[in-house]
Amino acid sequence: MSWLGRTTAKCVSFVWVLTDWDGFSQAAADLAWWFNFSPADIEEMSLEELMEWQKQANRQLKAKYSKF
Repeated sequence: MSWLGRTTAKCVSFVWVLTDWDGFSQAAADLAWWFNFSPADIEEMSLEELMEWQKQANRQLKAKYSKF
């Protein structure tokens, strides 16, 4: 079995301590506003999906997109 697919209580607590929850909450709120995601949509996304959406939002902001 690969270690990449295993989650243990020790692993979860380690991730919990290292997670910047304030930063995560701000990023989630930004994505909800920018892309009209519901809280449920964001909760269902994997970390990788959230990071990809954040990259997309950053790209759009750099390209001077705006939301009215």
